[in-house]
Amino acid sequence: MGTLAYYSALVTVMAVPAALLSLFALNLLSPEWRRTRPAAVRILRVGLILLVMGAVFMARGPLLRLHFGVKLPLVVGAIVLFGISSYLRAMIFKAIPATTALELADPDGGRGGELCTKGIYSRVRHPGYAAMALAVGAVALFANYAAMYAVAVFYVPLIYLAARLEERELRERFPGEYGAYCERVPRFLPRLTRSGSARRSA
Repeated sequence: MGTLAYYSALVTVMAVPAALLSLFALNLLSPEWRRTRPAAVRILRVGLILLVMGAVFMARGPLLRLHFGVKLPLVVGAIVLFGISSYLRAMIFKAIPATTALELADPDGGRGGELCTKGIYSRVRHPGYAAMALAVGAVALFANYAAMYAVAVFYVPLIYLAARLEERELRERFPGEYGAYCERVPRFLPRLTRSGSARRSA
């Protein structure tokens, strides 16, 4: 169990900061450039992710030095969080094509600006971010490494900032329409009833 906890923490500590950094780097590019050069954007993002993951891997010793041990109550909590995260991800796959859902967060979503009016996106604006936050929290509880708790804590404000940047672009591309959608549908915490238009926005 300890070995599984270690590698779960290692992969997450490597992947999450790399994915977030690539997301913020993407926002430095103009929307037009992203839409007209998708292949170049993917190459840049993958290259940046691999670079950051490699750097974190080289520093894995100090980063994963403090371990509190695998604890059964925390494992149970991790299972619950991961189950909710998996449910949200399944709802995303149901609402949009799997090839789009598996991509890193992208305001264009690979759908050419098409609005999705069904499923989980009628309940929450950013189900992908919410699902990933729950998954990171699940790994933190299961692995019980100090570094994982740090990643989980910093992930929340960072995805909030990423969501705000994405929504700013969406408001510019869909003036009025997206603003009305934001008033009806919460950002991260799903509402119990469906409401209006939704869009794949991470």
